[in-house]
Amino acid sequence: MEHLQVHQYLELLQAGTEKSGISDELATAALAAARTLWPNLGLGPWPKQAPANEYNASSRATGDLLVHLSAGPKDCFLILVFAPGASQPRAWILYDIGAQYVQAVFVCPAFSLEAPADEADIRRCLPCLVGQPDPFAIIELRGGTYMQVQTEGEGFCLEHQEVTTASHYRVEGVITADQAVSAFLSYAFGKNEWAFKHRWIRIDL
Repeated sequence: MEHLQVHQYLELLQAGTEKSGISDELATAALAAARTLWPNLGLGPWPKQAPANEYNASSRATGDLLVHLSAGPKDCFLILVFAPGASQPRAWILYDIGAQYVQAVFVCPAFSLEAPADEADIRRCLPCLVGQPDPFAIIELRGGTYMQVQTEGEGFCLEHQEVTTASHYRVEGVITADQAVSAFLSYAFGKNEWAFKHRWIRIDL
């Protein structure tokens, strides 16, 4: 199965979704796939009570069926993607839908900041991180879902994580301060441009 990145999942949603029923056979296949994936998701042992099938939706863009299984915190899901007519999932993503509705927190130790994300703070602090003793900053959503930046030379390394370290990504190469600011603002205020503007590479932690 393909491990979808956030931008690939968002592409499935771009034309909208509609609620969909699911057969017993597909529900069984989804749980079997989840059990195979589970040891590598960073969610702990397989639960005694199998993850609930919370809801199912069809992508209007592709016709793919998106099966949402509960995974940890409320509104966090292991989403299995079935192509139209397929009996086995073709892809999956661990996604924290609930994180889209929380107040983002901006953490920047170099400037003693840990407060609700504010555009002025982000624009002021990130370009000044080069040369600081703690040259990094984080946008925290909830749990293990966050974006972080750290200086590398005169540039910046940008990373994001979705739910657990099993979905930890880094932008290929070093970016500029302006690019780091743009990504932080997009991420902090519920926009999705950050997911599409860069090439993200999954890294093992």
